[in-house]
Amino acid sequence: MAVFKVIDTKHLENPSHDWKRFGCFVRFLLDTACRKGEALMLLDEWIEVDGDGDTMIHWPRYREATEEEKARTGLNQIERLKNGKAKGLPASKAIVDMLPFLRALSPDGKRLFPHHPSTMDWKWREVRKAMKPLGHNIDDVKFHTLRHTTITDMLRAKESLPMVSRFAGHSSIKITADRYGHLIADDLKDLVKGKERRDAA
Repeated sequence: MAVFKVIDTKHLENPSHDWKRFGCFVRFLLDTACRKGEALMLLDEWIEVDGDGDTMIHWPRYREATEEEKARTGLNQIERLKNGKAKGLPASKAIVDMLPFLRALSPDGKRLFPHHPSTMDWKWREVRKAMKPLGHNIDDVKFHTLRHTTITDMLRAKESLPMVSRFAGHSSIKITADRYGHLIADDLKDLVKGKERRDAA
């Protein structure tokens, strides 16, 4: 994938600028379909190996409210994610392989991507600029686009809508269906065409 080649080149040119960890961040987004904020808040303690030997990533539903939030809302706990629910995903092999590297760099032994959102946005802009001389214009591609790309790929691969919706962390299947309805419509067309072929055989 050209994006990762660009990031690797950036790392070789400026190894002190943390480009390797940025490459891990982009891979994490693609493999989990997570939102940028979900990845940036990731703590090492949320990753565990289950009874089957698979590595799982869990985002707890709540976090402790700040004093300002307590004063404003009267709540001691605030929902952590956009959909207001806890979230759990299996880690891909690529993510499992990057964990030792991320843990070694973690400044507090907790956050695996301890960066400000603006830092990641700047790095992504640099990647987009570096892609142009290679013949790739991805100016319209944002971090959230990576999420849509992964979800779209899953639906195009005929994965079940309920499972994709759960993987994406949508609060309901309806949200997934509404946002990716054009893909579902394409699937329905394929069903009809398939039936026509079978009927004609």
